[in-house]
Amino acid sequence: MAKRNVSEIETGVGYFMGFATGLMDVVREKAVPFAAIYRLVTAGGRTTLGKIADLAYADWLAEQSKPVQQTGDHRYRGMPSEPLPLDHYRVTITYAPLPPMRQLEEEFSKGGVSSLFDGREWKKHASCVDMDETPGEKVFLTKDFGRSMDDEEAIAWGQKNGYRPATHKEAYEFAKAHPELQLQFWIVACGSSALGDVGLRYVAVLCADDGRRLLDGFPVDGRWIASRRFLFVRK
Repeated sequence: MAKRNVSEIETGVGYFMGFATGLMDVVREKAVPFAAIYRLVTAGGRTTLGKIADLAYADWLAEQSKPVQQTGDHRYRGMPSEPLPLDHYRVTITYAPLPPMRQLEEEFSKGGVSSLFDGREWKKHASCVDMDETPGEKVFLTKDFGRSMDDEEAIAWGQKNGYRPATHKEAYEFAKAHPELQLQFWIVACGSSALGDVGLRYVAVLCADDGRRLLDGFPVDGRWIASRRFLFVRK
């Protein structure tokens, strides 16, 4: 299929008729009040429309074909053309400085970026001090431990199994490549930390709230509940 763009939708009367019909069918099924739907065409509904667009994009991304993955949880050093184990992803990393807050909020969500990313200094964890920052493709793992875990426990597991924790820069570029994942679960990057406004150090967290993608932080040495995943980079 030829590549299509938003302008084709804007001029597609038939598309909008189908969209409106489908929307009304859903509204009737869910018994949504008329006022709630009418609000979408007012100034107050613009934020809601933005959430709908974000959700539509995330659902579309989730339906796209992905590289065949192997099951298992083991150290893997296959060639780039070979399939990756479960929960592994190839992402090209530039290690460029993070953009300003204004741009970050455009990429994630308005008000959804922590002040930790305002340009302040981030300090690498001891396990990442000598990491290779040559731009290029890296293999990431979103590790699900299935139990409560703190940062140092997770990092120790990684060191024993050929991984190191991802830094805040790597987490940012990973989120750009796979925005759909943080809508499914929290992703913790404990390879670097920044000093917060109240004197505590925080690690980067990719998460979501009501369909909004967030670039957030959490205190170092906090205890993570079982549903959180840790972002690692294969050495």
